[in-house]
Amino acid sequence: MNRAVGRRPLFDSDADMRRFESLLARAVDDGLIRIHAYCLMTTHFHLVTESPEGRLDEAMHGAQGNFSRWFNQLSDRPGPLFRNRYHAKRIEDTDYRDAVLWYIDRNPVVAGIVARPADYPYGSAFHYHRPPGPRWLTRTLVESIAAPRHGGTFDPARYGVAPAGASDARCWRALDAFANSSTTSARPIVTVLAPRPEHIERWLDANAQKADGVARRIQMLDAEAIDRAIPEAIARHSDAYNVTSAAQCLRVGLHARCAGSSLREIAALTGLSLGTVLRRARDHLTAMAAVPSYRAAAVEVVQIGSAELYAPIFR
Repeated sequence: MNRAVGRRPLFDSDADMRRFESLLARAVDDGLIRIHAYCLMTTHFHLVTESPEGRLDEAMHGAQGNFSRWFNQLSDRPGPLFRNRYHAKRIEDTDYRDAVLWYIDRNPVVAGIVARPADYPYGSAFHYHRPPGPRWLTRTLVESIAAPRHGGTFDPARYGVAPAGASDARCWRALDAFANSSTTSARPIVTVLAPRPEHIERWLDANAQKADGVARRIQMLDAEAIDRAIPEAIARHSDAYNVTSAAQCLRVGLHARCAGSSLREIAALTGLSLGTVLRRARDHLTAMAAVPSYRAAAVEVVQIGSAELYAPIFR
């Protein structure tokens, strides 16, 4: 992905977007890359690509350089147009791949431009909904991913038409934070999407090691989803009540670890004093390490909350 300098528009008109599409098509025709999904927004663009011969740099340098020269000539402006060279992250697993595709398709929906991804003409969802689409869009990967969800055979009529639910914006914020983070080692989106509790446990442990109660972390879950999940999880692990104020500890600890909230923000949200929030945060860490039933309840809260918020990815 890439953005324009100084938060200025990258594409001023339909002609700009069509020009950039034509440059991507040239890179495909030259055998530099394959494009599986994309979305061109006013200030930035996203691509899901592969380069069998390792020529992604050549493809992006050519597309961005040619577009910048064309744009500057028409606009009579000097200087660079793109903020950076470009930003790329390797997709190494299917959960993250599906999340990225979901994220790209829903960019114009979250921006309030269209009601459904299939209605936005400068994204691949538009073409998957209306085959065959442009010759430079490689359809086989995305269609094979969508086919099982369409009953075994890819159905263009069902692609990109699911209305955005209330959770879409929350998922989008989490993915956006991860996509723009400087590290991929923790792979939080994969952890939260994974069904196995041990993955979530390792992630909670890693977050606990670096949490300082003030620094903002990646928002993987919505605070309301955490609150809704706590009673259900703690009811199934009644021994967690051996921890003093277990529900408060879960609320404070998971808001800080999973919702990206500072302790001051948690105090304002919960109505607890900052001193109480600090104590509950310490108690949460202690209980996570020493009380198996409390730890199991915390993991279940994350599972319930993520199933609610990330379900749109698997529609």
